[in-house]
Amino acid sequence: MREKILSRFLERTGKDGSLEERVRGFFTVYRLPFTLYCSLLLILLKACLRNAMMPNLILIGYRAAGKTAVGRRLAEKLGVPFCDTDELISRRTGRSVKEIVAEKGWEAFRREERIVIKGLTFMHGSVIALGGGALMNPANLEILKGKGVFIWLTADAATIIERMETDEVTREQRPSLTNGDPLNETAALLKEREPVYRVVSDLMVDTAGRSIEDITDEIIRRVEKKGE
Repeated sequence: MREKILSRFLERTGKDGSLEERVRGFFTVYRLPFTLYCSLLLILLKACLRNAMMPNLILIGYRAAGKTAVGRRLAEKLGVPFCDTDELISRRTGRSVKEIVAEKGWEAFRREERIVIKGLTFMHGSVIALGGGALMNPANLEILKGKGVFIWLTADAATIIERMETDEVTREQRPSLTNGDPLNETAALLKEREPVYRVVSDLMVDTAGRSIEDITDEIIRRVEKKGE
């Protein structure tokens, strides 16, 4: 009974107003017993505390490793917010990554990236997908260190190239990093970045040839086990 009321409450009240205002308004409209009002408020408070205590899950790895798709689905399963730093940069600037780089160069993009990452310092209980090169800047790592569990999503160069060629977002919005041959560029940058990913990561999850459901299930299982 309480679960059904909670589900209906979340559907009807949206996200406007404080938690107490939303609960009070819902029960006023539907004229439900005060005991149910208190019961639902307790359930919601427990959920808020659980999210506040849960560490951020910070997804790292090369472009097209699956950070955005996996991160979004992971957040849905856990019922927590999801942030993608590339998407936040685009919202902040009104331009895609490709447009920023074309107009002002990679250094301008990295400056915007640092600003966005600084804004994540107060987040708790969220899933965060970082850009592939974000952790190559020690300052970004210093900001995020101790803010959550770093999960390295891996894939071999051939899989990454295939995904970049078939994914419209990657193809249209993310420019080449070196203007070189895609396979050689990917292999070279993986060699450069993988040592950093390896040192920083708390968990490593291979995404090649696997479904998003399978990957997210593994992440949840391993994070829960790690927290035991």
